[in-house]
Amino acid sequence: PPGGADMEYVHKAIRYESRTDALHLYLLSDTHLGSRYTKEKELRRLVATIAQDPAAWWLHLGDVCEWISRRDRRHDEEEMAAWLWGHQDVAKAQRDYAAEMFRPIGGKLLALCEGNHEAAIYQHEDREVYKSLAEMLTPERVCLGHRGLLSIAFTRMDAGSTWVMRLFLTHGSGGGQSDGAAANRLARIAR
Repeated sequence: PPGGADMEYVHKAIRYESRTDALHLYLLSDTHLGSRYTKEKELRRLVATIAQDPAAWWLHLGDVCEWISRRDRRHDEEEMAAWLWGHQDVAKAQRDYAAEMFRPIGGKLLALCEGNHEAAIYQHEDREVYKSLAEMLTPERVCLGHRGLLSIAFTRMDAGSTWVMRLFLTHGSGGGQSDGAAANRLARIAR
């Protein structure tokens, strides 16, 4: 695949009727379900919009949920969404909640990246949530890992022509810091 050996690659085929047709592509990222700060009402409205739009497709760039369990040093009960209170298996509760929320648009999911929160709960607690969430949403192959290539082949039915759009997708890395972040931190310390 064009993504290379160390990069995941997902290919999708989308058919459309004529050149006047529109595609609506929704990009979601860092929804952090399970955090009390997530704006769930707005997210549910967006899911309903995507579900009702026949021309809508979506992708998610990772950190679907907060994935911070009670054993995690970052855990703070006050930071958790109220619907998580009382759940012993926080990872499963969040995964199931996300699956319920996104299930109405699961068939429109083009790609899912793995965020640092999905990776961290797997690394520190051996809890796989990323691939199992994708499987709960769609039988299609959508997982790109932390970064990958999504190739979409659009075929116009009235002309029989196809064009391809390739998107490099990543959750990002470095916590929003530039390559010179370490040097910048040292300079700030010196000041």
